Amino acid sequence: MTLETPQEPQILLIDDNPTNLQVLYQTLAGYGYRLLAARSGKDAIAIAQRVIPDLILLDVMMPGMDGFETCAQLKADPRTRDSAVIFLSALTAASDKVRGLELGAVDFVNKPFQAEEVLARVRTHLTIRELQKELRRRNDELEHELQVAQELLREARDRSEGVLVGDSAVAVRLRRDIEEAAASDEPLLLSGPPGSDHEAVARAVHHQSARGSRAMISANCLAGVHDVSPTSRQTGSGSDVLEKLRLAHSGTLYLEGIQHLSHESQRLLAERLGLLGDSPRRTGSAPPDVRVIVATTRDVDEEVAAGRLLPALRRAFRITIDLAPLRTRLEDLPAVAPLILRRQAEQAGRTVPIISRESLD
Repeated sequence: MTLETPQEPQILLIDDNPTNLQVLYQTLAGYGYRLLAARSGKDAIAIAQRVIPDLILLDVMMPGMDGFETCAQLKADPRTRDSAVIFLSALTAASDKVRGLELGAVDFVNKPFQAEEVLARVRTHLTIRELQKELRRRNDELEHELQVAQELLREARDRSEGVLVGDSAVAVRLRRDIEEAAASDEPLLLSGPPGSDHEAVARAVHHQSARGSRAMISANCLAGVHDVSPTSRQTGSGSDVLEKLRLAHSGTLYLEGIQHLSHESQRLLAERLGLLGDSPRRTGSAPPDVRVIVATTRDVDEEVAAGRLLPALRRAFRITIDLAPLRTRLEDLPAVAPLILRRQAEQAGRTVPIISRESLD
């Protein structure tokens, strides 16, 4: 059976007295509602299961199934339990009102009622219902986004596996350096020639740190970065790097080639991060909660001597990991090669082949 899904709010009126139904009709007619009526609890349940009302105005004292039992059955049915129920009754005892609310009703209005009061309460509870539906929809979206983020995090961890495996002295030292760096929250400098897999090491540090459940945001300071103008300094806007700094809140910001930023951009970034001694006073606000990891394929002190990197920014990175390229770790090839092969096979949608001893040799 196909359920009706009209756009206008649906209100189900339930009362064994036809005069009361007529009064409710006259009260609510003309306000954009679709009005339905039932003169017994049994009929009301049958109608509600077919059209799923947004709101129900329910009498208590009815022959056969009274309003309390009707409400209980409506709330027990997954199809109608989210419908807002307002009791309309001549019962005035506090115990009756408490019973109705405990059964799941959202309101209790005494008869004889004023039309303005009924209309106001109907509008209020329909608004609340719409806000609740929007909140559930948004929560579903956030849950989906969280699942996507967790899957991306898992894939990122898989990509960083290769650099950690192996039993060579270089691999053992690297794992130790990563573990020590992950235990700190200080800015970290990764230095090594091309092919050292800087980003994989940065991800390994991030995943093993207390920030591992948060985002690691990467920014290439050479690609698409615009210098920070005096206007953007005043307004708080600026380069792509500064925008990614905002996205990395509570997580890690990974920067490649920081020396390619202009001195003005380097200085502003250092101020935002609180890496300069006077930055809190100059910016007027506390530094963001971000751990910074910087990667360079050149000698960082030579970059300072050449005037490409600010000395004050260099001094902020007191923790350094010196990396060796994977091509120098031939002892680790039997452990690294299967991981790389598996990753390539998965991307190509193929079965992972076995690497023979001859192939490794």
